Amino acid sequence: MILLEIGGHDGLFQANTSPKDDKDHQVVLIEANPSSYKKCVENRPYATCVHAACTDQDGGIIKLNLGQSSSYSFLDFMGEISQKSNKVDVPRRTMASIL
Repeated sequence: MILLEIGGHDGLFQANTSPKDDKDHQVVLIEANPSSYKKCVENRPYATCVHAACTDQDGGIIKLNLGQSSSYSFLDFMGEISQKSNKVDVPRRTMASIL
């Protein structure tokens, strides 16, 4: 069984899966924020952690707006709320290419 989290954050905070799941199932955590992704890899060594924005098109990049902190909301990600500087490039991946 594959357990999938889109928005894996650091792999622990508000996670729908736990490190215990990693040993019994194939766990895939997808995280767009680069600093959260690095923490996810550290916190979940037995899970598959993917640094990407899950989109309907594979390839290329998308701009992730981190605002003034390392956390973000979906609306910031989509650029609807603020135009703060602190944007990073994130690879675009489809669910099919990840799984």
